[in-house]
Amino acid sequence: MIVKIIQFLLAVYARRAISAYKPEIVGITGSVGKTSVKEAVAKVLSLRFRLRETYKNYNNEIGLPLTILGLISPGRSIKGWLNVFKQARRLARGAANDYPECLILEMGIDHPSDMDYLVGIARPSRAVITKLGQAHLEFFKSLDHLHAEKFKLAQAIRDDGWIIYNADDEKLSSLVAKSTKRAISFGFSDKAEIKAEGAAFITDNDGISGQGFKLQYRGSTIPVFLPNTLGRPAIYAALAAAATAATFDMNGLEVAEALRTVKQPAGRMQLISGLNDSLIVDDTYNASPDSVFEGLKALREIPQEKRRRVFALLGSMKELGELSRQGHEDIASAASEISDFIIGVGEEAKVVSDLWFADSEMAGEYVAGKLEPGDLIYVKGSQAARMEKAVKRLMAQPENAGNLLVRQGKEWER
Repeated sequence: MIVKIIQFLLAVYARRAISAYKPEIVGITGSVGKTSVKEAVAKVLSLRFRLRETYKNYNNEIGLPLTILGLISPGRSIKGWLNVFKQARRLARGAANDYPECLILEMGIDHPSDMDYLVGIARPSRAVITKLGQAHLEFFKSLDHLHAEKFKLAQAIRDDGWIIYNADDEKLSSLVAKSTKRAISFGFSDKAEIKAEGAAFITDNDGISGQGFKLQYRGSTIPVFLPNTLGRPAIYAALAAAATAATFDMNGLEVAEALRTVKQPAGRMQLISGLNDSLIVDDTYNASPDSVFEGLKALREIPQEKRRRVFALLGSMKELGELSRQGHEDIASAASEISDFIIGVGEEAKVVSDLWFADSEMAGEYVAGKLEPGDLIYVKGSQAARMEKAVKRLMAQPENAGNLLVRQGKEWER
């Protein structure tokens, strides 16, 4: 009951704040890549607007209004919530002189009607959809039901708004084709209006330093470099940001320079130095079959001379419902095509490999004893698998874990 009251009051104050300040609202949803897209969009649009972006994982019924209000959850503190509501009332009256001109809001869903609730609080002028896939299927009747829920974000935009979508996703493209709203697409295919060509790894004396590509942007071809990243997800995030910028008529050279400064969120295909001159690809933030396939695809594209052996540490993928076993078997098959060693972690991942551990720390300890110079370690799993613990054990400098890895706060230690 208390949670419902908090949720109700936050929604009321958030709606009032939007009505008082009238910011541009960019909503972001999809099955993969929401946070990476949010970071890239925020970096680019910060050239034009005073803005605020979703804080951490504040993308649900409580987190979204807190982002709109610029407030932090006090957890279970009653006194803290009373203070939150005091500040919220003040903000909702229009008392803030420096309220953001633009809000970049992740909109995550787990259940049917979640998106209705979120867009009921914050109706966007731009809807950015990264990809439709299998994430959070547990509470939905089917994939089509899940996809329809996510697409409600696009249906909710203002009449003068834009749908910004991944042209490489056929299901998503077919849904957009039925819409009467303005739309702009991004991707690698020729169908995309904002397009990446010639993507390649950039190397230096220390190995892979990032990746580059040619950005096709409103009739111009602009080189873009993304430091310390690996794989298509980072490029998709950059393309989504460029497409969003195009709806605001921003200059392409400005966009490319801003993208160079985007720092990928922790646990999203980050390159980290490993034990014994190995290289870790830290993709531990969360996992769905689609995101695992993207990560493995990136490994496959690394030149053979840049990787001696490949270890794949694959943790359980949660919230897949009846597709769980098939999803884990599918990623096991994909991993076998690129990996020399596949290690499953967690109950659902037992089908991934004969080599299995109950928790990530045990798996990390095992791999630590096997590493040789030039080895590549890909680490992935749902949040509940806590695969970042394996990464910490495998880091050449584990003292830097607090700055580089996900879930390092005191609340996670508890």
